[in-house]
Amino acid sequence: SGVHAVPITENIFGYILGVARGIIPAMTNQLESKWDKSIASNMFSLKDKKVLVYGTGSIGQEIARTAKFFEMATYGVNSNGRSIQTFDHSYTMESSQAILSDMDFVINALPLTDESELFFDKEIFANMKDTAYFLNIGRGESVKDEHLIEELEAGTLAGAYLDVTSPEPLPESSKLWQTQNLVITPHISGNVEHFRDTIYPIFKENLDSYL
Repeated sequence: SGVHAVPITENIFGYILGVARGIIPAMTNQLESKWDKSIASNMFSLKDKKVLVYGTGSIGQEIARTAKFFEMATYGVNSNGRSIQTFDHSYTMESSQAILSDMDFVINALPLTDESELFFDKEIFANMKDTAYFLNIGRGESVKDEHLIEELEAGTLAGAYLDVTSPEPLPESSKLWQTQNLVITPHISGNVEHFRDTIYPIFKENLDSYL
């Protein structure tokens, strides 16, 4: 537990910085050999932006810790709204909906449960502002894809990043592939460069405790 928090967070902020600093739209323009400085009009700083993380475990806490480096405001969601270090405020799943309209980034880092299954639907997306971004590194089954597609195509969400989908692998026929302002990675954000070196200290601690 906890091995994947850092690499997943790096993917999260790879996407966030990509949209904030114009890198992703520039890559799109590059495919068309287009020099278009107008994308700079949509660039922004992360300072004072608000990020809401559903799931305040090791991954959520690492996301919040990194967000603090960029001087972002951090909000967390867990089962009972208990306070968690690195989060400015905490909420329950139900009470979090009241603040969705203030958030710049909404991130799903929840495990799949009865409560989180298909939780991110039209109601959630409709409560988000049209300049906000949705990111899912939790489980694909937590999102109603058709509702996400509708919001992105209508321009009522600024963009989205999915590292997880349902099903996996995502079939070629999925409409997600052609959805505008959507970045998809094939469930790789948790990949650890030096996996054995990273897990050994955790294994040793557990083994010592067991013995």
